[in-house]
Parts: sequence; structure tokens; C-alpha cells
Amino acid sequence: MTRAHRLIAVLLGAACLCGASVHGAPISSAASGDWTNAATWTAGVPTLNDDVTILNTHTVTVSDAVSHDAGSLTINNGGTLTHKGNTTAEAYKLILNVAGNMTVNAGGRIDADAKGHASTFGPGGSGTWSAGHGGIGQGYGTYQYTPTYGSFTSPTNLGSGGAHSAGGGAILITVSNAAAIAGTVSAGGGDYGGGTGNCGAGGTISLMCGSISGAGTLRANGGGDTVWGGG
Repeated sequence: MTRAHRLIAVLLGAACLCGASVHGAPISSAASGDWTNAATWTAGVPTLNDDVTILNTHTVTVSDAVSHDAGSLTINNGGTLTHKGNTTAEAYKLILNVAGNMTVNAGGRIDADAKGHASTFGPGGSGTWSAGHGGIGQGYGTYQYTPTYGSFTSPTNLGSGGAHSAGGGAILITVSNAAAIAGTVSAGGGDYGGGTGNCGAGGTISLMCGSISGAGTLRANGGGDTVWGGG
């Protein structure tokens, strides 16, 4: 997949929304765990009235494909927000509505790498070649290519799995005010670490926000090896 395809997969979800400033009750992660588990948080499951912070060493996981709420969201250095890994269906995505601002500090992560369709599964999946999604996946020898699917303007889909690794997951976040990204937001396909293999396609990042700033990283690249990359 070309670099241009990768940028399209990441950036076309961006839009401008208007929203009022929201000041809620502070809630921090108490431990790693599921977003909907009250024990994961210091003051219960977050709502639109709460200012949410994910702290260092804590990984908060979404285990469904429904929308969750926060008044504001901050992910500190060493903190991670993710969703559960999928297999053959689009069962798990990170869908979040933030009423105020979102901040991903340096070293913080919103991470759905290799959380999409399992190896060989999905609309662009292959048991032989690298998988396709926003761009084509490339095959070996006879230069076979796997198909593309989904929307460039309103992306929502998981990445498909290639012969040797899973596709990327889906990060769908609406931020009414400002998004500041100094850390990493990633939904990349799984890499193949054994040399020449066929990898998973990149997933989806759809970040709808009033404004965006920061020198962090947003990527939904196909997985890579020494030769053949996912779409």
C-alpha cells in the first residue's frame, strides 16, 4: 500500500464540530480493566459529566462495539486505551463520545494495533497474501492483490487479516472541543516478524473534533515484513 493510502485511512475521519466546555467530576483509572467495570475506576464507570484520566501502567479495554461517554479524556504517559481483539466478526471497536477536550500525552496511547479481523478473515482477508482494506494488500510471486472495502469519508471498519497476522482495529472518537495528541493513536495491521510473510491490513481511525493539535502520531498502516505489506 502506498504512503498516500495510509494517510487517507487515518485522516479522512477528521471533521469540525462545535461544543461547549465541559467541567465534570474527576475520575482516574484505579487499575487495568474493562471500561464498563466500576472497579477499573476510582469513582465508577465514566459518564458525560466526568473528567477521565488513564494513569501510567494502566490499560483500559473496551469489550463491545457501542458508544461510551466521557466529559473529558486524558491519557497520561504509560497509559493505554484499547479495545478487545476480534476474530471473524466486527464485534469489538473503540467508540467514544467526549463532551469536552481529549489529551493524549507523550507516552500515552490509544492502541488498536492488530485488534481487527484475525489472520485470514475479513472482507479483504487472505490465507495466502497480505490483506486489503483502505488500500490493496500485496501478494508474493505473481503479484496477487486483495480487495479494498469500506468508506474513505466515513470509515468504520476493522482491517482484514492476512495470511500471517491480524488486521488493525477501529478507533471511532468524537471530541466536541479540542483534541491534543502528543502520544500515539494507532490502528495498524499486525506485522510478521519471521522475515517474508503476508500481513494484516490497517484498521480505522475516525477522529471527529473541533480542533486538533500536537506533534504525536496517528496511523492506520498495513502490517509489514521484509517484503509484502498489508493494505
